[in-house]
Amino acid sequence: MRAARAAARAAAVAACALGPVLGPTPAPAAALAPAAPSPAADTVRLDPAGQVTDRAGALGRREGEVQRALWRLEADAGLQLFVAYVHDFSGHEPQSWADFAAVRNRLGSRDLLLAVATGEGRHAVSADVASGLTAARLREVDRHEISPALRAHDWAGAALGAAHGYSAGPVGSVGTPSTGRLARDTAPGNGGKHVVSLVLPLAGLVVAALLIWYLARHGVPSRRRLVPRRWSSEAAEPPGGTGEDSLERLNSRARGRLIDLDDAVRDRAAELSFATGDPPRELGAAAEETAAALRTRHHLDDPAVRRDGQERRRLLEEILARCETAGHRLEAVRPAQEPGEALRALRPRADALPGHIARAEQAAGLLPPDDPVRAHPQAARERLARVVEELGRADEESRRAVRAAQVAVVQAEALAEGVPRRARELDEARARLAEELPLAEADLAKAREEHALHGLVARAEPVLARAWEARQDPFGALRDLAEVDGRLAEAVGPEREGSERAGRARTLLGHALLVAGSELAAAQDFLAAHRDRIGTAARARLAEAAHHLWRARQAGEEDAALALPMAWRADALAREGRAAAAGDAGAGG
Repeated sequence: MRAARAAARAAAVAACALGPVLGPTPAPAAALAPAAPSPAADTVRLDPAGQVTDRAGALGRREGEVQRALWRLEADAGLQLFVAYVHDFSGHEPQSWADFAAVRNRLGSRDLLLAVATGEGRHAVSADVASGLTAARLREVDRHEISPALRAHDWAGAALGAAHGYSAGPVGSVGTPSTGRLARDTAPGNGGKHVVSLVLPLAGLVVAALLIWYLARHGVPSRRRLVPRRWSSEAAEPPGGTGEDSLERLNSRARGRLIDLDDAVRDRAAELSFATGDPPRELGAAAEETAAALRTRHHLDDPAVRRDGQERRRLLEEILARCETAGHRLEAVRPAQEPGEALRALRPRADALPGHIARAEQAAGLLPPDDPVRAHPQAARERLARVVEELGRADEESRRAVRAAQVAVVQAEALAEGVPRRARELDEARARLAEELPLAEADLAKAREEHALHGLVARAEPVLARAWEARQDPFGALRDLAEVDGRLAEAVGPEREGSERAGRARTLLGHALLVAGSELAAAQDFLAAHRDRIGTAARARLAEAAHHLWRARQAGEEDAALALPMAWRADALAREGRAAAAGDAGAGG
């Protein structure tokens, strides 16, 4: 039923960034009573059994009616229309969500996607430039068929209207499906024909001009271009204000922009890793600005801090401002290679991947059974399959396929190389633990001599006893030791020389930096490989963890005792970020 999906799909999209619904208008009772919403994932896999994916329970008994209309469209016009109903776009901009869903689900050149977020009042239509539908036609169908139904909460009517509109005649003759809406005026006569004859070539020129502008500005020949529209006839941006609804829209926009920008920075870094020479400074600046925006997001979401609406608005606006700055800097980073040159640089690294993965599988056998990195070789093999698939499509003119293969190679390399790195770090942690335990026991023996330290001794003794048996989890043992170790060292410290105290602090900091660095690197590898399913919470925690780790390393050069809590905070944030990312990705660890 579903046509073969072109791998190089890059669509020009009529996207509809929607504002608040102006108010209920008469509609069938069933359409006005949407089912209880279910939260959408950051991305969605379309239902493989048909063309309707209803995660919001919006269609109810009308799903069959919609599916039949979609089949009629395919029979009449040779177009497959897929529709996806979700409660929300999980923080993405509508155009980004629909665009990525179309690419991820491999929609072909004659496939369209109508994505509707019933709880947000926003939607987007994704269509390939080779679909045969002009931008003017897409806008016309949206204005007269889709948006009126959505304003009335007639979710099925929107899909029926889209199917009818895309199968109708030229622009200006779009009819109205049987959803109770009035047909717009289509007065016959030569005047109307002249308008149509002018609109079509002018629309083509406008589309071409915009495409040329986009390519010149971004340097990436993406064939997906989105035209924001609303369900109402007002401007595309939501109105300002201090109300909760306006603040929530600002929050949603900031989340979506962060995800899109973080992914764009990672994509460009992957592409540039195949070029010779140092990466451009603009890329580093964009990455730093993106990380700062993610850290602001983390502070905004911190449940320990209560913020009023005004403070939340200020932080959201700061996030968006940073995203805009980072976006401008990223736009200045031009592709380092032409597709043919990039393809030639790509193949040797792709050919080396099977060996990397085989070594990673051997190293994984040395890791503790519950170490989350044990799953990375399998994930690397999945990326290798993606590399092979994309290289099968790539040629010297296909930048999209080459870039997809580049990203998959970098992801697979990170996953595979991270496994032996993790094994080495665990070995180092075991060696550190073997050196640390006698020192901690010596401090404990001194503490036993002081009556005032009996409480500390009582807490430290079971921790040290467990640490002696923790060969399989040296990171966990070093964490357990960290608090009592530091307190013991502090308690008996006055008897030591200044240089001895400083050396002890540096040793404890070394433990923390090793553990935090390993956890953060493993979490970043996981995020990079699964980022199509990972939201802002995990990204923000990992950005904050990286910042704390950087601060700990900087401060540790002067004052190890000051840096120690920063390093352990980085470790905690890295593990929280990994857990959040695994939850988003549906992985176990």
